[in-house]
Parts: sequence; C-alpha cells; structure tokens
Amino acid sequence: MKKKIVFIYILFSIVFSGCFLQMPESVSIKTNATYNVRIGKFKESFGSLFDINQLSQDQNTSDLQMKVFDYNPNGSSENVQQFLTKIPIQEIPIDFGKYMEKTDILQSISKISAKQEIEIPKIDLSTTQSFPFDSFKDLINGLVSFGGIAVNGAVNFLNKNSFDTVTYDYGTIIITNPKKDLTGSVKLIKDDVVLSEGNFVSGEANLPFLNTTFYSEGMIIEFSEPNANKDYVATFTEDSNFANVSGFTVDNYSIPIKTFVNFNLKNLGIEECVIEEGTLETSAEIPYSWNNVSLSYDLNFSNLFEKSFNPNSEAKVMDMKDLEISDKELFVSSNIILSANNATIDSFSLPFFIFKLTVQKYKKIGFNLDASNYGLNKTEPLSSGIRSYIKSVSIMNSGIEGVMTNNLPEGNDIIVAVKSDFIGLNDSETVSAGSIDKEFSLLSSSSPKLIEIKNIEGTVGIYDSIDYKIDILFPGATPENPNYIVLNNVTAAEKFEIGLSLKSVIDWTEMVMYSSGSRQNGVIDTQLSNNSLFSSMNSFLPEDQIELIRIKSIPIYLYFEKPELQILENTRFDNGQIVMNNAVLENGQYVKIKDSPEIVFMNKESPLEFCQMPTFIFDDDTVITDISAEKCSVKNDLVDLIYNSSENQNASMCLSYDFELITGVASNEIRIYKEDLEKSSVYSIALYALICLPLEFEAIDDIQFDLLKIFGMEFTEDIFGRTEEPTQTEVNEWLDVIESISLKYVTEEVPICSTSPMSFDIQLFDVENSLELSSGEILLEKPAHLMTAWPIIPSVVLNIPASTFSFCRDLDLKADFYLQLKTNGVLKF
Repeated sequence: MKKKIVFIYILFSIVFSGCFLQMPESVSIKTNATYNVRIGKFKESFGSLFDINQLSQDQNTSDLQMKVFDYNPNGSSENVQQFLTKIPIQEIPIDFGKYMEKTDILQSISKISAKQEIEIPKIDLSTTQSFPFDSFKDLINGLVSFGGIAVNGAVNFLNKNSFDTVTYDYGTIIITNPKKDLTGSVKLIKDDVVLSEGNFVSGEANLPFLNTTFYSEGMIIEFSEPNANKDYVATFTEDSNFANVSGFTVDNYSIPIKTFVNFNLKNLGIEECVIEEGTLETSAEIPYSWNNVSLSYDLNFSNLFEKSFNPNSEAKVMDMKDLEISDKELFVSSNIILSANNATIDSFSLPFFIFKLTVQKYKKIGFNLDASNYGLNKTEPLSSGIRSYIKSVSIMNSGIEGVMTNNLPEGNDIIVAVKSDFIGLNDSETVSAGSIDKEFSLLSSSSPKLIEIKNIEGTVGIYDSIDYKIDILFPGATPENPNYIVLNNVTAAEKFEIGLSLKSVIDWTEMVMYSSGSRQNGVIDTQLSNNSLFSSMNSFLPEDQIELIRIKSIPIYLYFEKPELQILENTRFDNGQIVMNNAVLENGQYVKIKDSPEIVFMNKESPLEFCQMPTFIFDDDTVITDISAEKCSVKNDLVDLIYNSSENQNASMCLSYDFELITGVASNEIRIYKEDLEKSSVYSIALYALICLPLEFEAIDDIQFDLLKIFGMEFTEDIFGRTEEPTQTEVNEWLDVIESISLKYVTEEVPICSTSPMSFDIQLFDVENSLELSSGEILLEKPAHLMTAWPIIPSVVLNIPASTFSFCRDLDLKADFYLQLKTNGVLKF
C-alpha cells in the first residue's frame, strides 16, 4: 500500500495537484516505457494591457468627439496590434443640410419614434353613502317628546305607542308652557330615581342628562310649585344624541334625505364621458342590527346629471344611456318612506344607499394620455461656425417626414402639426382613424426661402437660431392640455395602438459664405500621455521595468480638406499656427508644462496644404486602410512629446490652434450651389488629425517580467500544499526503475515578436532552466531530488533582451504542459 501511495504522489500530486484523474487499483511500471501525464492547458491574454475600450474612454473625457478604431493596415499582411484615433479639430459647414443633421434639434426629431398602446378605461364602481343622521334624530326626538296638563305627575308621551324605550348618550330636555308662568324647579323621575332636574327661568327649564333611558310607561314629572291646570311641553334639543330604540313602531313615516356621491373618475384617469351603454344600480339597505324595518324611496339626481328615478322592483337599475358624467359630485335627494313594527334600531349604523355605476361603451370619453414622447418644442442657437462663415442660405421642401399608425375607430383622427419660423413652415397633416403605417410629409414651400444668418457680431442678418414646434394633437387635445384625448364610440377596456416615427428634411439650394471669416482658435486635449496611454499595463508591470520600455513611434497625420469646387481652389488655413505640446488644465486654462517640446504643424511661413483624409475601409470593425501610404497635409511623430509628460501625472498632449480661413476670393461672398457640391466627395472645410498607435516597443535594456505575478498566479507556499519535508525511505524499491522525468510544454501561439530571441526562465526544484518562447523541455535528471524537494515554489520569468519587440494582433499566450516519465525495469504494486 505504501508503494502505491508513493507512486501516485510522484506521478500526480507533485505534477498537478488539481487534476481530476481516476487511479487504477493496481499499477505496473513496464521495462523501457515512456509515460506522458498531461498537466493541462495554459491560456492568458495580454489584451487587458491594451484595451481599445479603455483607450477610447481615456480620450473621450473631453467634449471633443474623438473615436478610436482597431487598426490593421493592409489587412492580414501586418501582424502588429495597432490603434487609430480620429480627432476633428475644426469643421466649417459647406453642405448646410449635412451640418444641420448634426444639430440637437434635428437629431431630436429623428429620435421621435414612439409606440403606445391606449387602453380605454373601464368604469365598474360601487360606492356607499349613509343616510344623514340628523333625519333620524329628528324622527326619534319627535317620538319621545311629551307634554300635557300637570295634574297627577304622570309623563304623557305624545307618541307613546311608537316606542317602548329610547336610550340617549346625552342630551337636554326643554320644558315650557305657552304663558311662560311656570316657576320653581322640575324633576323627571323613573322608579324613584331622578333622571334629570332643572329650575325655571322666565318660564323655561333645561333638564340635561347622560346615558339615560326613557320609557313609554312609568315616567313621572314633578313641579316644585303648585301647578294645577298648568299645561307644559317637553322637547329634546337638536344636539340630543340617541343610541337605540326598542319597540319602535311607525307607519309610512316620510324622511327627506339629501346627500351626494362622488364616483372618483379621476382615479381611473377619466375626466369626462358620455355613456352609450351603462347602468346605475341603486338600493337602500337596512343595517344588520336593525329589525322589523322596511324602506321605500324615490331618487332625484342633480349637478352631475339631471334625472328622477322611481324604483319599483328589487332590481333597482337605471339606464344611463346618453348621460354625461364627470368627476363632479352627484347630488341625490330622496323621500324615504319608513315603516316599522315593534322594531329595534340603533344609531351605531344607519341605513345606507349603494350606488353601482357600470359602463360598457362610451359615446365619448376624455382622459389624459402620456404623449410626452410624441412632440417637440425647441429652439437651438446656430453654432458660431455657421454664424462666422455663412451669410445666407436658400432652402425649400424642408420640414419633417414620417410614418404613423392610428388604429383608433372611425371619428378619432390625429393631427400632426409643425411650425418653424426658421424654415418657414406652419402646416398640419391629418392621420385618419384606422391608418396603419401611413406615410406623410410636412414640408415648406417648393419656392426657395432666403434665410439671412445673423453674423457672430450680431450686426447683420436675421436668424441666429433654428426652431421647431411639433404637436401631435389627439382628438380633443388643446394647446393648454396637449396630452388630453377625447375618443368617440369606444368600448371599455378596448385597446388601440398609436405609433409614430419622424425624420427631418433639409433641402437647400444655394448658400452664400463670407470670403473671410473670424479667427478660429482653441485647445484640444487629446487625453494622451505616457501615464494614461497604457494605464492598464502600468498597473500590471513593476515601475522599474516599465521605465525600460519605450514605444517606438506614434505617427500623427493632419488633413486639411475642402470640397472640390473651383471657387474654393485657393482656400487655405493661414495667418496663424497649429502646435502640440504637453499641458495641464489650471483654472480653466491649459498651461504648457516646463521644458515641454513643441511640435509645429503650421505657422505663418508654412500654411497647411489641401489634402483629403483617406476614406476608411473596414474589415468588420477594423480599419485596414494604410494611412502611411496616403498623402497628408503634414505629419510628425509624438514619441518624444509623450515621454516628456511622464513627470507630471496630470499632463497630456494638447493641440492648440489659432488661424484664419483664407478663401482667396476677391469679392465679399462665396456662393455655393448644392448641385455643384453633390459632385464632390467632401462636404465641409475641415481639419482632422489621425494618430496611429502601434504596439511596437524598444527595450532599452534586458527586461524580466514575472509572468505568474502579472497574471495573479504566483506561489508563496509549496505548490502542492505540503507542510513538511518528505523522506526518501519509502521510494528506494522503485527509484532505480525511473530513468528520467521531464517537464515539457508546447505553445500554440506566441503573442510577442522580437528582433532578438525571448525566453522563459523557469525555476523548479531549485534548478533554473531557460526555454525558448516557442516550445521547450526541462529534464529532471535526478528523480530522487524531485521526490525529496521541499518546498516547491515555481517561478516563470519572461526574459526580453534589449531589442525591438511588438505585440501581435492575437494577444493570447497559449501553452500545453505535460510530464514525461521514462522507465527501465518492471515494478508491480
């Protein structure tokens, strides 16, 4: 058993402790045999060191719209990974339409692409309204009022047969007589218990009480003064609050009721509607705590709608056809006829009405619609470039074009209205109900309109901004409430679709430019520096090693391009300069750092020559046009400049420009015709920069990279997790059988090319070995040393000699590792 354990340990544990290999129950090592035990495949990418997305993000932190491309000039003929950055420096519009397409206002029009499902609100509401309590207080207080001639002291209730008892929470009895001549005091007594008493003042006495029960029989009233043949009347005040009544009997007692109902249509989003099919169901309900009571009633509705209703059956349903309802309160008046026979009632719950409104179809319904994505009301200032160079432009047939779906039922048309003072348009288009993807256009007159642009000084011209107001007017919408919609003849819960897609149209015929414009100046922060360019790589590699690497070249190309028009033949950027240096942003100003070299692309002695920027040819998302083989206005190399910025962490390469557009036209105007411009492949006077970044470096001195550390795979303890040094006692039987052990690897691809051979320096079992980058083998000549070595802490160092090296387009490092065992003899386990 011990032999077997040792064998497994040598072949597998020491080689690759993470392999999931199934061992057989018995093992034999045969004579002159070779065993290959695969460790596994290794794959790591250098791509994270040079992330095109990170480069793009680093450079687009300014307002300038730079763009970074993957670059492979001539396609597969080059294997060096490269990037290409396009920087627009200045652009003066010649094609007015193409320039306007870039404005926020016209892009906003093109972004109006909305779809909405409209679901017709459903009304199925039930609300409860209790009878007013005062009506019942008046009824009960009237029943228990009493009076008569004070002879024998017995209380004489006027309606003694209408109740047995009435219990009050609180209240007051007022006792008077017509002549106001009662004096002294008065007491109300039941079973020798004084329920209440009071003194007469001016012939009137108040008897307050709390939690008191009045009985139709056995109540006594006593007066302190002789009162023979003195008549009196006892009534309850309005604030007397009864709690319950027993033995209540009344026949066809009329109680007038006035109340109101609010169906809260706004909670459903409905402002108004006229009903085509619907009902209002009403019922007067008696509380469960009441018994032997019946109600009959009629109803009169007002305010919300005017209608009388006399229910004569159990199904108290009123047809609501043609009635108009809104969120207003519905006033309800009724004459309740109450009958009771020896009934019990209380004030804790009162009779109540139930009103149930159900609508299946609308003749008309109005509600608010979220139409915020459909319209536009915007004014945008014209750019300083337009106002500096363009004097006027003639446009026609300009406005919007679109496609709209309106599958609402007949009678629910939608209006698209457009107004723009700039292009001279104020028109509308009706999209009929039932339209599916209807195409429409709202364009200005076919006769050219002259638009005189207000110059940058504001001294001449009319227009300094472009305006657009687009309204999608749904049926019933108003200028005050454009999101309001009123639909006709729709069914509750029915669904409809509204869809809209717009694009702007600018059709110009003639444009007049100033022959000389104002000076153009500014600073473009490229966000490129030695510190930021390879920020990912800098975070991986040791600082002392980074300093030994220098990128070989960073070519920059400038292009001054203009339309191929005869009138612009002598146009140039002149009377100024374009320079690049390292600068930092301080208090809103770019300040050149000390000792920064300066690259001059243009000065007064050397104006930029016209040269069109090469057209990019793409293979997927990769530019394959060879920029270096094409003509440019001026080119240079940024290597010296970029390494100058390394001492200042905040510095970056900044391109400063200050020049004037010289047209060479004697008159004050340059007249451009669209039909002539359409023959050109360039539509603006522009200045662009292209910066090429090849991942090609110079190693100033020999460089060593700890690959395991770079890729987060370094070991600080024994690779197999052993905590103590092994012994050799148990391996003597088979040690002579093993002739040699080798660690081999074969690489599928090497992502680095070098003018001098690179190698791996691998340290394993206290033995250093050097392998070529393409493939190699480490021969472990002493198996006993392999067995007893502890701890085993491997290291893999990539050795780059002083040379020129580059990273390939495939930045993956791939290798296949396995252990080879050669034996001579037989040993069974």
